[in-house]
Amino acid sequence: MTIGARLREERKRIGLSQTEFGIGAGVAMKTQLNYEAGERSPDGVYFAAVAGMGVDVRYVITGSRDYEPPEALTSEEQVLLEHYRAASRDTRNAALGALLGATATKRSVSNVFHGGVGQQIEGPVHGGNFRIDMRKTKPPKAKP
Repeated sequence: MTIGARLREERKRIGLSQTEFGIGAGVAMKTQLNYEAGERSPDGVYFAAVAGMGVDVRYVITGSRDYEPPEALTSEEQVLLEHYRAASRDTRNAALGALLGATATKRSVSNVFHGGVGQQIEGPVHGGNFRIDMRKTKPPKAKP
């Protein structure tokens, strides 16, 4: 896509006619038409003016936007996010730990629990190594 085509796309995104856009940019409608057709190249003064109108100048010149809108969340992601935001800090930390541990590559993730621990696993578990050490440790001796 050419600079002229991206300029036209931005003008339409803002919702202005070539005449209105040209007036805002300080050029005649014919000049605006030539810019969009690729017959002429805008200068820095023009780009400064259209930036003030909300044009993403970086996109017009390079084809890369300053801001890429995020992809829409799937319904599953939306539910996960809602529950995450409503959860306590400890629950959020546990959820992040589970996700980071499940997606860890080339690193070891371990958790050490002290006291009574219960565990329930539901659904398929893939690629996990579980080691349960049932050694009892002696409580530290009290100082006299």
